[in-house]
Amino acid sequence: YKGIDITEINYTTRDLMRRASEDSRDKPFIEYIPRNTTETFGEFEANVNRISNLLKEKYGVQKGDKVCTMAENIPELLHTIMAITSIGAVWVPINVMLMGESLRYIIDASDAAFVCVSEKYEKSVAEVLGNIGKSVELLPLIQLGKLAQEMSAESECPVGPDDTSMIIFTSGTTGFPKGVMHTHNTYIRTAVRGLEALETDSSDRIHVYLPFFHGWAYLLLLGALYHRCVMVMEDRFYGDTYWETIKKYKITQDHWTGTVPLNLMKLPKAEFETSIDLKVLGTFGALYDSMKERWPNISFQSLYGQTEHPFITEVPRDQIFPGSDGIPKFPDEILILDNEGNPVPQGETGEIVCRCNCGVIMKAYYKNEEATAKTLQGNDLYTGDLGMLDEKGHLH
Repeated sequence: YKGIDITEINYTTRDLMRRASEDSRDKPFIEYIPRNTTETFGEFEANVNRISNLLKEKYGVQKGDKVCTMAENIPELLHTIMAITSIGAVWVPINVMLMGESLRYIIDASDAAFVCVSEKYEKSVAEVLGNIGKSVELLPLIQLGKLAQEMSAESECPVGPDDTSMIIFTSGTTGFPKGVMHTHNTYIRTAVRGLEALETDSSDRIHVYLPFFHGWAYLLLLGALYHRCVMVMEDRFYGDTYWETIKKYKITQDHWTGTVPLNLMKLPKAEFETSIDLKVLGTFGALYDSMKERWPNISFQSLYGQTEHPFITEVPRDQIFPGSDGIPKFPDEILILDNEGNPVPQGETGEIVCRCNCGVIMKAYYKNEEATAKTLQGNDLYTGDLGMLDEKGHLH
């Protein structure tokens, strides 16, 4: 299996979508389970372009403007995200769990001019907008889709592949969240490299339940556009109907993160789950052995990454063992350094530093030069995580 040289990929999200729509116009792209609807690649592009034109012409959104979204997984959210980046504005996803001060902080710290929000979260957003020192316009997502029906389905894109396309805030476990800036190119390349781990091609049907405020779901959208896959989307994760959904919609690929594998392990065993043929990429750690025992037919791929650089390592398929986060994805390297910045002997613990040779690293932290200088030194990303390399070169 020959890998894709991601350094040769040079697109904007608009280029990516246009190419997919040109050669797969009538192929289904998004099957949305809650509404039982299907949208083709061509319809997706037309919907995105209409919203692009609406944002520009009716609301005056311009290149460089920051536009937040806060919504559950609905097709209108995907149209709007792609429209924001297509017109050269900068997308800022907001975690739907946020309320009050945490929510106000993201809108304020990103200098957002607009917040596109679904009905569910309109009240939470409206409550905090008064406490921001400048005017921020609230745009109801579903209404955007309806208003956009009058607009042209053709739209031009004033940006290049190395322009900033998004600011995604880290979970902020060690203080206020930091806004990670990515370009069109860095995220598209990351998406291609992530799905490459599962040898993705146009026959794949990818299950998407991960929320779109999470970088992973957005990577699946971009990767599905690149590989011309079908995305089978739910508004959230449903454990109790999970295996029926996989079977009914003939899903070939899924992505498990956080508590998903744990939740599935706790469920009573369904008869057919052991025979399901599925490829899964995720973060499993010590669970791997018990997962393999329960689901012998599923092929699992594990990885290590961060918002700043989402796919740093992958575990080669024949080398998965508990505790391993795999080897660096070519052409990147992993260094383990002590507090003085010197490499430590094999098997000893130090800070994980990724030497990024593939051009997918974040651009910077938004308006935070101090944190950027600490984390990014040339092509070296200082992750702040501790790890060690074993004798096989695997990261733990």
